[in-house]
Amino acid sequence: MSEKIKPQHLAHLGIIYIRQSSPGQVKNHPESYRVQKGLTRRAEQLGWPRERIRVVQGDQGTSATMPGNRGDFNDLLQMIQDQQVGIVLGQDASRLARNSLDWSLLTHWCALHGALLGDQN
Repeated sequence: MSEKIKPQHLAHLGIIYIRQSSPGQVKNHPESYRVQKGLTRRAEQLGWPRERIRVVQGDQGTSATMPGNRGDFNDLLQMIQDQQVGIVLGQDASRLARNSLDWSLLTHWCALHGALLGDQN
């Protein structure tokens, strides 16, 4: 477990955010989905109990090039603001936010409310 993870993080949800940009990617690249879904094991390795791990995958096939275009991402931001989230895990940072506004909002709310950002490494 990382020294950055504190008991207060583990008391909140571990969110696995899964996305692929287009319906074609979802259909033609199922391995990416399986790799991202495997982040649940990463969350467990970091100390989150299975019952506090939530997979957010409703934005599959939705482009992130336009801010505010992803409903589940917006819900994630709200959960962070409501202090329900201890960590957000994505395959890599580029999967979490594809535009600077979304990335700024995500990092701002995580920093303000003490949520961590992580990836498969």
